[in-house]
Amino acid sequence: MRVSVAEAVRVCTAAVRAAIDRDYRYGNAEIQNARLDNRPGRNDTIIGDATGRRGNNVEEFLFSCSVNFDNGNVRSVDVRRR
Repeated sequence: MRVSVAEAVRVCTAAVRAAIDRDYRYGNAEIQNARLDNRPGRNDTIIGDATGRRGNNVEEFLFSCSVNFDNGNVRSVDVRRR
């Protein structure tokens, strides 16, 4: 079963939200611009931006995650402060 790009984005963004919560303690991250990376050799990678808010603190993040399109599993997640 091959998963759609929309499903890959969904599982990736869920993993990104969990990583931002776990690693940076922002429990309700907002995802922006999640999309398939169209650079050569990166067609299993979802990239985008996220914003974490906690009280008056706002932090911006960049993320990428690799998704196995054959089974929908997230291979890896990388979240960095912008």
